[in-house]
Amino acid sequence: MIFLFQSLFLEINDASSLLSMKSDFNSKFSMTIVNFYSLPELTGIRLKGYNFLIYDISIFGFSYYNELMLGIGKIFDKDYINFRFIPYFLFYNAGKIKSYGFTGEISLSIKYLNFEGGFKGRNIFYIYDDELTPTEEVFISYRLDNFLHNLIISYSFENTFNIMYGMEVNMHPLIVRLGFRTDPFLPAFGIGVLNDRMRFEFGFVSHPLLGFTQIFTFSFIK
Repeated sequence: MIFLFQSLFLEINDASSLLSMKSDFNSKFSMTIVNFYSLPELTGIRLKGYNFLIYDISIFGFSYYNELMLGIGKIFDKDYINFRFIPYFLFYNAGKIKSYGFTGEISLSIKYLNFEGGFKGRNIFYIYDDELTPTEEVFISYRLDNFLHNLIISYSFENTFNIMYGMEVNMHPLIVRLGFRTDPFLPAFGIGVLNDRMRFEFGFVSHPLLGFTQIFTFSFIK
């Protein structure tokens, strides 16, 4: 994985946040399966949800190479302010090489009328043998009727700067999404079907050299 992604323990995005939508824990249970660039060894699974506490489990890689992230955290939701903190246990396995560690994620969002804005930080602090890449994101979103626009500006401590934009049209029960990111330029497309209890979502991102990344998310809505 390192030769493609230049980092350990990357976040497995669900089908909406892959298309530059804000990543949330707004379902009781969701399962995401992702395959990067149609390569079987670059496959990951993420299970997450929120009841009283947040739970977040990610497994990336198979056979001789594995990354595991296990997080349990809490959301503090007061009126128009939402704060989230999740500590993670990390496990890395590559043949005879095994290592353990800890990291954390924090996020804060504020809602006002049809707008929402905030930030998210990953790997801001960590305890691990190897170096992890701290990443900070700020976002602003605007929802009007069935249309949602979301803009994310991301900066990693490896001096990577990325602008991501996503648009969602909700034609209940059908959802259509379009998006892109700039470094490198990656166009994305997504579609979903939802009802009062469940949501099925697909997302596709095209890389100019490596091909398609496919992602599927199934969720039980609160």
